[in-house]
Amino acid sequence: MKTRLCLLSLLLIVLKHLPAAEPAEFASMLRGYCYAGNAQDDPEALGGYGRSDNQPKPLRSAASATELYLELVDAGDAVFAEKYAGIRVRLVNGDMTPATIPASDSRISMVQEALDADGTWKEIEYLPSSWCGNSYHSVYLAPQHYWEFVAPKYSGPQKTQLRFKLTISNDRVLHSPAYDGGIHPEQFTVKQGHKPKSIMDPYPAE
Repeated sequence: MKTRLCLLSLLLIVLKHLPAAEPAEFASMLRGYCYAGNAQDDPEALGGYGRSDNQPKPLRSAASATELYLELVDAGDAVFAEKYAGIRVRLVNGDMTPATIPASDSRISMVQEALDADGTWKEIEYLPSSWCGNSYHSVYLAPQHYWEFVAPKYSGPQKTQLRFKLTISNDRVLHSPAYDGGIHPEQFTVKQGHKPKSIMDPYPAE
């Protein structure tokens, strides 16, 4: 018992002296960053797509809904890109059947949206498009499992509400609860951009 208390005290001291994460302020739309590891191969995929180590995790208790849904975990300890204040978003399968999610090189179609000055939800992130057919496949989420992603918890001069949007198909879109944050107006229109690393990069210059 004494050893556990000593370790806990040491951990608290270390956490207290860790540098605080920087505010997640950006003047452009970030490219999608939600990568999901596949627990099983897609039998219909051409193969050769980029993979992710972010494997599904089992729920510790029963899901709060008997369907596929998004939930936020804002415990204040998430760091995006090893630098910026973050927030955790989970895609949870509360159903009793596996969920099939389209992906491109393991990146699922999830972005953040923000309310603009007129009160309309608009995307402030974007999904790059690959020219290579091998990039496209499906990932699978077993019943009572979830994926967790660390995302930027945006702040900026334009105070607003933000949420996550996951597009599964043309007629099926999921939204997370909203959170209070801020943005820069450029996040509605200016893309982050991309420079191909080589001629084999399936994502063109932006």
